Amino acid sequence: MIKFINILVICIFLFLNLSIGTPAVGAPVQQEISEVPSNASVFHIDEEGVLVFHIDKEGVLAYQNDNSSLKTHLLKSKSLTSKFTPIDVFEDASPMMTTCVPLPNSPVFVYGKMKGKKKFAVYVLNGRGEVINEVPGTERYSEYAWDRPFVVVPDMLSPLTFYVLQALHPPQGYAGGFNTNLQEILMTSDGGKSFKKVSLPGKTPVAIEGVVFNPKNINELWVWRSSTGYWEGVEHSTDGGISWHNLNIDVEGGIYGLIYNPITNEVVVLRKNLPSTTVGLLSIANNKVKITDLKGNPSSKRDSYVRVLLFDKERKSIIVPVFCWYKCNGNVTDITGEIYSYSEGECKKIADVPEVEGDIVYGGFISPNTFFLSFENYRKSIHNEVNEVVVYTLSNTRTHSKFKTFSILALIAFLLCFFAIWMFLKKEVK
Repeated sequence: MIKFINILVICIFLFLNLSIGTPAVGAPVQQEISEVPSNASVFHIDEEGVLVFHIDKEGVLAYQNDNSSLKTHLLKSKSLTSKFTPIDVFEDASPMMTTCVPLPNSPVFVYGKMKGKKKFAVYVLNGRGEVINEVPGTERYSEYAWDRPFVVVPDMLSPLTFYVLQALHPPQGYAGGFNTNLQEILMTSDGGKSFKKVSLPGKTPVAIEGVVFNPKNINELWVWRSSTGYWEGVEHSTDGGISWHNLNIDVEGGIYGLIYNPITNEVVVLRKNLPSTTVGLLSIANNKVKITDLKGNPSSKRDSYVRVLLFDKERKSIIVPVFCWYKCNGNVTDITGEIYSYSEGECKKIADVPEVEGDIVYGGFISPNTFFLSFENYRKSIHNEVNEVVVYTLSNTRTHSKFKTFSILALIAFLLCFFAIWMFLKKEVK
């Protein structure tokens, strides 16, 4: 009997040690959304009119508009506190940004004309501002760099995968947006070193304002439109654009952007709520729409907006920076902001934006735990157009599981316990 008790105690001890902290098979992972420290780093860009649009471990990229020639010049720097110098291989070049910010350490796409060339083209740059490649088949005659006839769509799971689509003028009668040809998509999966043509069988609705692909299945895509015209809202296709299904979303005051979380299979749409001026986050999962009101309930003189959406792959969440400006006699006098993190139906405020004197225009991840927001000064006549960059650091996070079923290791431990007891009883019987 004493031997039986000893074996049973040892088996139970082994069972507990193997099962504690082991992810359960089939149990949903509950992630912890990390808090952003309140002491975010604010950098003032001293060079007049310089706007930062990319930061990574290799350096900082920015641009500056030349009002006299209407050209845009690209600049580079080793850090936010170092002096910016021109990327002088371009005569006129402008960054190609999307509302969905690429993952950390991604290449940079610009539309520009190199010195000595007659045509513009789409170019891929690294974080040091060096040209990696000219995207084949993108040469066009353009008047200025900001008149870009292409759009770049990032992959939400791979920092090296991008899609380059043609952006044609919409038909007469449609205000804003662009038309694109799904039969002629240029795709890179190695950071722009090489491209291949990808063709989908269908086409998009007319005059779309944005497009997002499912990185696990390019035949599934979403497009949206909020401008005045013959249609507005969000359309969804699962067969490469052959057929489209309207998600029946009331866009009210317009759509700021749409982003897809390929890990949780959630579509998030940001819109302006009317008659209020708050931002509405509409999450769509399993054909169910959930609406979350962001930025509280500001007074009628405040207007909330969203400019960029960031996908936090490490934490399987979407980061939404929401800003609110106050106008007095038609002039913007104050801007405040809040940063939210959304995942699996839960939206949580993770930080406040320190006092800024500008309108957010760009944002992106510097590393998996750090992201930045770039602001253009709105008090140009007062402060000579000095712009700002705010850098946030996310705390390290852990994931844990709720044990709804046995884990594999726990199951092995249980079987060992059962086998030991069975062998003991068998011996006793003999």
